[in-house]
Amino acid sequence: AGNRGVAPQAQIMLVKLGRSLEGELSRTTNLMRAVDFLIRKAQQRQQPAVINISYGTNYGDHLGNSLLENYMDQAAVLWKTSICVGTGNEGDTGRHKQGRLREGQIEMIEISVAPYETSWNLQIWKNYADEVAVEIRSPSGEEQRIDGQTGFAERKFGQTALSFFWGMPTPYNRRQEIFLLFSAQEQVESGVWTVILIPGKIKDGMYAMWLPVSEVTSRNTRFFVPDTSLTLTIPSTADTVVSVG
Repeated sequence: AGNRGVAPQAQIMLVKLGRSLEGELSRTTNLMRAVDFLIRKAQQRQQPAVINISYGTNYGDHLGNSLLENYMDQAAVLWKTSICVGTGNEGDTGRHKQGRLREGQIEMIEISVAPYETSWNLQIWKNYADEVAVEIRSPSGEEQRIDGQTGFAERKFGQTALSFFWGMPTPYNRRQEIFLLFSAQEQVESGVWTVILIPGKIKDGMYAMWLPVSEVTSRNTRFFVPDTSLTLTIPSTADTVVSVG
């Protein structure tokens, strides 16, 4: 594009995503504002627009239900717009785990956490109707149960703090999110952390977990037995974008 290639008469417009704090990645709101800016400019110029997005996150259930995915679906049908999104490089990084819970069968998921991590997080997505208790076992063997109360709560595992959130269904997603953030002033306890899922009354049973994308933490922080399906990053999981691998 620009002066050579398959679209020599195309013009290139770059939008640099802002950062909220030094060292932070851009927020998804920055990305939505950038897409909105480009579509408005294309409308003003009465030109079609192809928007290239080499950006991806693991935050969401990867089924098209997040606010960012919904926004991309709506933006892609505005004006004469085609949105192309890279699918990421997460296929072999061990960042995803999924399965089906059955009543009376406890599920134990092991996560290897590399040394020198100051923080890492885990999302658990499940059907809101399924009753599931969660226990966390640290590498040193300490176990604590997380009850099903909605909202934020905290636990301590030695020098490692665990902040967690039990979500409620939203207007754009009826699945329930359980978000866990492990953090420490110096470093989170490294080794094998175990997430124990204890099913109660189960209607559906499907669950899915994601760690942050591999650029955010050490590549040695990963599930011991990961799944390679649904490793596309968000927003390439939106329905009306062109997902590019």
